[in-house]
Amino acid sequence: MPELTTDVERLSLVIEIGGMPVRVNTTDPGFVTMLQDRYAGYVLEANASEPGNAEIEFDVDLVVPTGGPDEDVRVTRSPDCWTVTRGDFHAEWSPSTRRGRIRQSFAVADSSSHGHGANLQSLRF
Repeated sequence: MPELTTDVERLSLVIEIGGMPVRVNTTDPGFVTMLQDRYAGYVLEANASEPGNAEIEFDVDLVVPTGGPDEDVRVTRSPDCWTVTRGDFHAEWSPSTRRGRIRQSFAVADSSSHGHGANLQSLRF
């Protein structure tokens, strides 16, 4: 039986604050729009999203909420991995590769989502 695969477009933008450019990769256009709005003035031009133009890179996956943002944050460190966890997110970052992955929850769509498919206004990135 042939294997079924679907190509998913990866969207990227670079946010630079304090001289530190950080690339954020996701597949959710609404999340990108929310970041562009929230960090207006700090988002670099489109060509800055090319490889090599960021000091740190995060892949962000949006997931259905399993906990709340009021839970305590837990931070752990192993020799090459920082882990930050709270009810609404889980993040891992490797200082040696300067790459990380974030699983961030989002709420079900409502009228304040501006047509982006999910209420991303509660996300803090």
